[in-house]
Amino acid sequence: ELNGEAYFEVTRYNSKPFIVQTDKCEIEVLGTKFNVDAYSDSDDFCTALMEGSVRVTDKSEKVNNLVLQPDYLTIFRNGKLTAERITDYDYFRWREGLVSFREMGFIQLMRRFEKCYGIRIEINNPELSEYAFTGKFRISDGVDNALRVLQRDAPYTFKRNEEENVIY
Repeated sequence: ELNGEAYFEVTRYNSKPFIVQTDKCEIEVLGTKFNVDAYSDSDDFCTALMEGSVRVTDKSEKVNNLVLQPDYLTIFRNGKLTAERITDYDYFRWREGLVSFREMGFIQLMRRFEKCYGIRIEINNPELSEYAFTGKFRISDGVDNALRVLQRDAPYTFKRNEEENVIY
């Protein structure tokens, strides 16, 4: 069972199937390397296949399933699983301790930071949605460092509430 994001490298054993259960879907491993992003408190779901194959099945509608080919990902869109070619492998560099992003909007980037740094970020400045960023940060350098660097390109301030684990 998975609530979060994880990367798997699995060898297929027919007598012992390897199945990843998430809130929305079930991923049956057919011998592979893949990434799953499935937080139960989010509508987002993504399985990305680097090598081998996996079968992804919608838990609420078992006929809604597909087998992924390498270099494809499946997302949940309008109640259906859809497959798309992976165009940017930087997203998966979290395994190397990096947050990498290309032309990512501020709000989407803050959602990535929330996942990577295990913190909640509350955005109170709607003008920040106009900004997009390209770059990468070492996760080990911390979210405060990343936010300070981004301030060079976007006018904002931030404060941290340590007790509630929130950045405003």
